[in-house]
Amino acid sequence: MVRPRTVFVLLALALCGESACWFLWRPLRSRTDRTPLVGLDGQATDDTLHLDRSPDRFAGSQACRNCHEHEYQTYVATNHSRALSLVVPDREPPDGVFDHTPSGRRYRVVRRDGRLMHEESLLSGDREQGHTDSSDGEEMRLSSLPVMYAVGSGHFGKTYLCEADGFLIESPITWYEPRESWGMSPGYDKPQHSSFTRVVPENCLLCHTGHVEPITANHWKVRIIEESIGCERCHGPGRAHVERQSAERKAGADVDDSIINPKQLSRKLSEAICQQCHLQGDLQVAGRGVQPDDYRPGLPLERFRCEFRIRRPAIGMSIVGHFEQLTQSDCYRQSETFTCVTCHDPHVDIPPASRPEHFRSVCLTCHGERGCKVDLEIRQNESQNDCVACHMPKSQTEVPHVAFTHHRIGIHPLPDESGPSSGTDAIIPLSDLSALSEADQMRTLLLVRLQMLRRMGPAAWQSEAGREFARQIDESWQNVASSHGDADLDVSSAEFLRMCGRTAEAVEFAERALEYDEIATNVEFRALALLGTVAFEQRRFYDARHWFEKLATLRRDAMALYHLGLCQQNCGDTAAAIRSLEACCAIDPANIGAYETLASFRQARREFEEETRLRTIIDRLKRHSARSSR
Repeated sequence: MVRPRTVFVLLALALCGESACWFLWRPLRSRTDRTPLVGLDGQATDDTLHLDRSPDRFAGSQACRNCHEHEYQTYVATNHSRALSLVVPDREPPDGVFDHTPSGRRYRVVRRDGRLMHEESLLSGDREQGHTDSSDGEEMRLSSLPVMYAVGSGHFGKTYLCEADGFLIESPITWYEPRESWGMSPGYDKPQHSSFTRVVPENCLLCHTGHVEPITANHWKVRIIEESIGCERCHGPGRAHVERQSAERKAGADVDDSIINPKQLSRKLSEAICQQCHLQGDLQVAGRGVQPDDYRPGLPLERFRCEFRIRRPAIGMSIVGHFEQLTQSDCYRQSETFTCVTCHDPHVDIPPASRPEHFRSVCLTCHGERGCKVDLEIRQNESQNDCVACHMPKSQTEVPHVAFTHHRIGIHPLPDESGPSSGTDAIIPLSDLSALSEADQMRTLLLVRLQMLRRMGPAAWQSEAGREFARQIDESWQNVASSHGDADLDVSSAEFLRMCGRTAEAVEFAERALEYDEIATNVEFRALALLGTVAFEQRRFYDARHWFEKLATLRRDAMALYHLGLCQQNCGDTAAAIRSLEACCAIDPANIGAYETLASFRQARREFEEETRLRTIIDRLKRHSARSSR
């Protein structure tokens, strides 16, 4: 049996890298069917909004097609309708192999047994230079997963979702159409990345699918009901509309208010339909008592979530920052009607050759032929008289190899409005907080500040500015947490109290969060992580095992299984510990610490052959790690 002191050190080392991940999960699902109503003018009321969460509230786009064939046919030609698709191997880009030098890994795209597979291997030292390494033999295979879904229309590229243990996993491999080759997915092109461990939950899929539902109460295990972004994303659930329209058509009725027509909404509410996917900040706070798919066209988005930007000077354009950029434009500020659909008809895909003329015609409705000061002949020669080329130029994004249109309309280069001139980070609301009640405004601001404090990390506590920020949060927390509790707020409070060294109070809040009848999966995960970690630190190994067992059922998570294995070993159940650590290594096959712990368990059981195999893997992983850190 591994001594408690040894295991405690291993856990402490692991937590240095993983605790931040535990505490940064965004709010996903709290479960009440009664939420404060927000009126169509954006103001909170004292009434209660009853949200229909029945699974059959959606009719599906095919049901809309029966009456709206023309709209359906034009829409299916748009990129929105191709945002996600089931992978058919014969229709995907060709097989390929490429090496990722920063991480020292080789990636393969292969078709095997009728399935498209994405695979990852470690490169040995000489192989990284393009030679054969006889000392290591073949490259070390890490992962090989079947690909289930392609994310993206393919115009710029496609990112892929793999399936493992009933979860959808984001692949680190993306196809980039402009250069017609495979490469690392956005966010993965760095020495240390998530590999095949990043689970894709329900809230990540909402912007890429028409309809997605959790398989169970666990919202990291989902099924995709309608792959394409469909009619109901902009018009609302359509079951009631289909039934009512069918009945009233026979009765000769011509008025139907059971579906939303965005043209009849105010600019604020019409924009919210686009913002549900195209307004995403650095920090996000979910509304009290709402679920990720609760938003309905015709309601203010702020009631369901609020977005915030961590603003710094000279920050680059973000791929999802189009709406934020648009609102900085004079064209938007000086109009009461200018919005996304002024230029973009969601039902129509404008062919590339027709776009200059199409968008110029939109501009000319306000500016007229004399609006541009550049000579027509020059415009024709330099940009084919394309307004967008000059006033909305292509801008590099954080997505490698891709440029998107800058949506801040003006004469470029424009002065920077991205952040305070002092260079200090600032939390800037992108959402209209005035749409919330005073109590919910206080809750939202507290939660976003707590997120920011966690993101700043332990170093913040060593600086005067960090301590002052924490003091302000504590003041706000005293006013909000005691009287406005909900699961998300309770868990965030528990994490804050733990950072302050008030462990006993932190445990109380975490336990209180778990007492809610229904709790968001990611909020539950954070509460269990805190309780399990505290119990382990206090050497209450049976309690810690209880919490980590629950934790390991929620998500395909290597570190949860690693910590569970340590708890099981300290409870004297070595066989269970070995099973947990083997599962950990299967998910994260480059986890040196897990292999070392597993090897020590095998040694204690005198299983020397298996220990030798594990030591060989450890040696190769360490040599690879040493090379990667040079």
